[in-house]
Amino acid sequence: MHRACSMVGAVAWYWAASMALALSPPGEAQPPPAAGRAAAATLALPSPATAAGEPAPTEAAGHGWLRPGWWLQPVRRRMQWLAQREIVQLVAALARGDGLEPGKGWFQGSQTRLDWKWLAAKCDADQNGAISPEELAGPDGFFERLDRNRDGTIRAEDFDWSDSSPYVRELAQARLVFRRADASSNGRVSRQEWQELFERAAAGKEYITPDDLRAVLFPPQPASADEGPSPLVLFKGFLTGELGSVLEGPGVGDYAPQFELYTYDGTESYSLARFLGRPVVLIFGSFT
Repeated sequence: MHRACSMVGAVAWYWAASMALALSPPGEAQPPPAAGRAAAATLALPSPATAAGEPAPTEAAGHGWLRPGWWLQPVRRRMQWLAQREIVQLVAALARGDGLEPGKGWFQGSQTRLDWKWLAAKCDADQNGAISPEELAGPDGFFERLDRNRDGTIRAEDFDWSDSSPYVRELAQARLVFRRADASSNGRVSRQEWQELFERAAAGKEYITPDDLRAVLFPPQPASADEGPSPLVLFKGFLTGELGSVLEGPGVGDYAPQFELYTYDGTESYSLARFLGRPVVLIFGSFT
């Protein structure tokens, strides 16, 4: 019975992965390896027939219905809407072996209606792509909170939370130093903790070098033989709901689902309708 279930799971994985990859847009061709570039260049030379203006046999065979993937083109064009579904993106990512990294599958960045375009339309009076303190009316400290890079103006980059944002990259490096210094893990670095970080890096010296700081920030990691779960194991977790629901959550502008939840002791319940007209943050998913 267990073997039959494994066979069914493997067949389902193969079918779903094939469909997801077929719907995904084709990737760019990769350059040949260094050892094969000379051979590739030799094969790329035009044949005598091609030089004379006659199509080469391989070129003629590559046109029309003989070209590989030609039959999938109409299907891909008509089903682009399906390729945008999160479930298809996840299966395609698992089939490619991308894993569960941020930006892969349905682990994408969040969306918001209150973005830079929304704020600029309301506050950028001179429409110069920047909001000055005079253009933004609000309580004390409001402008400073939005001016993320503290350059005195609010711009589109202050709202960019993607992995390519310079601020996000700088913040990741700052948090790395902060975690190494925050020995008490209370979210604050005291003068004593900062001094202890210096002493660990200096190792008895009166100064530290860039290599000393690197050794403290990036200590050797223990060797691990675990390569992570295979794509088939991840797909089984997807089928059982361990990686999330196959149903997408509401998008920006959609109606939020009405629900009623009880407190942990069961003495009180909360429904979304009770908070109409008030700012509400809904977190869809599991918190472990």
